[in-house]
Amino acid sequence: MKKIIALFLCMLLIGSMLILSSCDDTSDDPAPTEQKDDSEKKDDPPKGLETLNGKTPKELYNEALATLASYTNYQMTTTQLITMSAQGQSQDINQIVITKMDGNESYVKMTNDMDSSANMETWYVDEWLYTISKGTSAKANITWEEMQEKFMPEGAGSDSALMNIPESWYKDIRFMEDGENYYLEFIVSGEEYCEYMQSTALGDQLQGVDDVSYKVYFDKDGNLGEIVTEFDYVVKEGSLTIQCHAVSTSYISNVGNVSIEAPENADSFIDVTGRI
Repeated sequence: MKKIIALFLCMLLIGSMLILSSCDDTSDDPAPTEQKDDSEKKDDPPKGLETLNGKTPKELYNEALATLASYTNYQMTTTQLITMSAQGQSQDINQIVITKMDGNESYVKMTNDMDSSANMETWYVDEWLYTISKGTSAKANITWEEMQEKFMPEGAGSDSALMNIPESWYKDIRFMEDGENYYLEFIVSGEEYCEYMQSTALGDQLQGVDDVSYKVYFDKDGNLGEIVTEFDYVVKEGSLTIQCHAVSTSYISNVGNVSIEAPENADSFIDVTGRI
């Protein structure tokens, strides 16, 4: 079970850590994006800006971080297009990850359009971790502190650690206007990112991450919108090395309106306490 959880958290954290997102939508379904496809032709190319409503890019970004760090009850939805290549073959995978948080309690559901065996649900309620994966339902009694130690990158449990990128990791920061869209565009050091992610249980799977491209969107009033990331990474499953290219779009919804309960048939889950 430890390997299953580690692989899952590796995929989830790579795709959704450091997420900045909007709080307008209240649906469980992925919100339609207002951003235009990059392939569409535009009359005017994006242009650089110094401020938006008198605020610099750094001020807008820091305000967004502070807002997100204050949330203890919310839903985050991440849609991903992942191209995986190994042994001369490649495959495109569309994936949706829905995460619900209420303090330390959580629910995560991952669906994959190419491989139903990759679908997974996890609950963490009342210090019990429940997982359904590949037809197996398992549970384990584990404290939040143990969860952090075993399955999260070092420091991930500290305040806003998953939402804060050290300034030394940034480069090529630009603030752009593209029609009605405003966005921060920057690169995050893949070397630093990978080192952070490789701690504890994630280290055996994640082998490397290239520099990560970020676009953080705002509306004309400076309110935070979606964040779109694009990056390449390498994972290893046994002797197989898999090259991955991922494009992820995430947003936050249902702030303050999320409730989490253990699965209805929790009593029938196999107890693997002490084996993870």
